[in-house]
Amino acid sequence: MTRRLSILLTTVTVTLLMALATSMVLAEAFTDPVGDTFDAGGSLTTADPFIDLTNVEFYTIGGTLWVKMTLAGVLPAGPIQNTFIEWDMLVDVDGNNATHGWGQWPLIDNGIGVDVLVRVGLVPPGVTDAMPAGGYIGQFSDWTGAYSPRTFTDFQVNQNTVAFPLGNPADRPTTTGRGVAAVRKYSPPTTFQSGDKAPNEGYFTFVNGAVTVVPEFPAVLLTLGAAMILGIAILRRAKSAKRAFT
Repeated sequence: MTRRLSILLTTVTVTLLMALATSMVLAEAFTDPVGDTFDAGGSLTTADPFIDLTNVEFYTIGGTLWVKMTLAGVLPAGPIQNTFIEWDMLVDVDGNNATHGWGQWPLIDNGIGVDVLVRVGLVPPGVTDAMPAGGYIGQFSDWTGAYSPRTFTDFQVNQNTVAFPLGNPADRPTTTGRGVAAVRKYSPPTTFQSGDKAPNEGYFTFVNGAVTVVPEFPAVLLTLGAAMILGIAILRRAKSAKRAFT
């Protein structure tokens, strides 16, 4: 009976782990639900259509991975007074959640350790000396070594889409690692008002142009798997103890 139960638990555990592993799906183009924008507390809120992500696509140009975000509405034609908006790719280069030079903000980054932030921002007038009139700007910030912010101009804003390269503007290697796409609106520029992200749980992985999305495994499934493994260990220990006294 003990042997049969052990075999059953082993079979169920392996099946569970295989199901979790095969939940990784190809995500060259990823669809995000419409109307899932949120406020600073993570609650659903109504936001401008150009904050609402509906699709995220990845493609390669000249060896560099690009991301293209599609929004529910047309992006602003120009800067908005007292409002800062950004379309981001948050990148975890080393796959280590404990390293996060950008900081920690699970509401936006889903808990990955952000080492690089690549974004297109819409700067309001009168905020920076570099852009006194405001406007769109591409920014690449790297915390993997000495903090290294750079700007780039080859991003694309067209109707309801924004696209930009993920490589370092200095040499444009293909970015590898894990990432979360996000949109953030600050109004005034230091107060988070609304945002959206994709995926809503988990993260994208990208290596040499190949992109997958890894969903966040439900805690109940992970707990169940751990309990099954523990159960097998207890049964095996009990069986060993029984042999010792036989």
